Amino acid sequence: MGLLRQNPLEQFRPRAVKFSDVYKHGAKRQSVSSADKKIAAGTLKQAGYSSGQINKIISQDKVVPIAQMKKIAASLNKGGISGFGQSPQKLVDGYVRKEMIRRKNINQVMQERAKEAWAENLTGSAKTGGSGIKNSQKPKLNF
Repeated sequence: MGLLRQNPLEQFRPRAVKFSDVYKHGAKRQSVSSADKKIAAGTLKQAGYSSGQINKIISQDKVVPIAQMKKIAASLNKGGISGFGQSPQKLVDGYVRKEMIRRKNINQVMQERAKEAWAENLTGSAKTGGSGIKNSQKPKLNF
């Protein structure tokens, strides 16, 4: 019963997120400036993160599990970093929800295009006598 009541968006939930993506979502900016990276690194250093962890999170922009990103966002919120001014829970959950909707929309477009290509192959093969599928090209999915 639990699977039937599950939110249909849950299948598109990201398992991990990047620091820069959450920052851009919270700060409403296009990129993370180097000054903001330095301030965030100093704040995380004060929060007890090692240099290697900070390097992976901020400099290399590696993906981080959502639970850990909430802790990082809480540390940056306490440090007063721009983009992390709101509740860390709301910030990360808002980004995750936005990403789920984006992935769902991309999936819908891909399915529609695949159905259209399949329908074109069926109608094309009827006109050519059944062997039109071999000569046809795969549909291009431009995003």
